[in-house]
Amino acid sequence: MSDSILSWRDGAGWLILAGSADIQTDTRTQVLARLKAGGGVAYLGLHVDDIDPLMDDMEDLGAPTGYFVNILTEDDDAIETRLKEASCIVLPNITPLEDFHSALIGAALRGIADCYERGGVIFAEGASAMLFGALFLDSTNTPQAGLDWVQDVFVLPDVTSISESQIARQLLSAGKVRLALGIGQGSGLALGRDNQLVPIGARQVTIVLGNAPHL
Repeated sequence: MSDSILSWRDGAGWLILAGSADIQTDTRTQVLARLKAGGGVAYLGLHVDDIDPLMDDMEDLGAPTGYFVNILTEDDDAIETRLKEASCIVLPNITPLEDFHSALIGAALRGIADCYERGGVIFAEGASAMLFGALFLDSTNTPQAGLDWVQDVFVLPDVTSISESQIARQLLSAGKVRLALGIGQGSGLALGRDNQLVPIGARQVTIVLGNAPHL
């Protein structure tokens, strides 16, 4: 747990939540700067097309050797082993989120947790960032239970003001979540051990408790 306004899963690594990519910012470069030595970069997806442009860009920025982990078709032992040995696991900006969430539960999530606990970086970009909160929106904009790595929070990628999201306001007022976290395009929030909470990229990050902005 953290003593900051946000509380997140314990681990030796970094959990980095980001809005969708923006070529004008260096969010992905700042992700790579936090990688531990050794291990490649595992890119998760349901289809290889989910990650091709992202993998190419990360490698152009100097990322270690990358590999695609198909969490739909690979067997559980292979998924878990390939993820826990990575220096970084990347969850791309793909939808529908309910399909991605369902496929993560089990071996993939165990591998992600193991990697994070060993000091790896978990990088969730765009829509995937929403999965690490208490709730996420499915393809019908209905709230569903998320992974809750950032506890009691509703994550909103590509949103810089909670006033832009009626659903966020409704969830806050109904007490379904305690906080809403908006992360603008080209921005990210890195959550690390010892209560480290670092805005990166364009640094357009907003945390709202009820109706009061705190960051």
